[in-house]
Amino acid sequence: MESETRLKKPEKEIIAELQEGDRTKGFLVEATGRHRNTIYRGLERLEAAGIVECLHRPTHLYSIKNVPEDSQ
Repeated sequence: MESETRLKKPEKEIIAELQEGDRTKGFLVEATGRHRNTIYRGLERLEAAGIVECLHRPTHLYSIKNVPEDSQ
């Protein structure tokens, strides 16, 4: 992500889950307890920033690419 863009708490939760392994959007919604739109927006931002990638569009399977320093 751009240096002036800070990670939001839901995005940090997404990264934490993806560090455990590849996850679908639905799994991330259940695991974080967040609304699906929150997860979808977070994934879009993280994907645009090159932090995560979608491995399989039909199932919305995501994987981590780069872990940013401020993800904790």
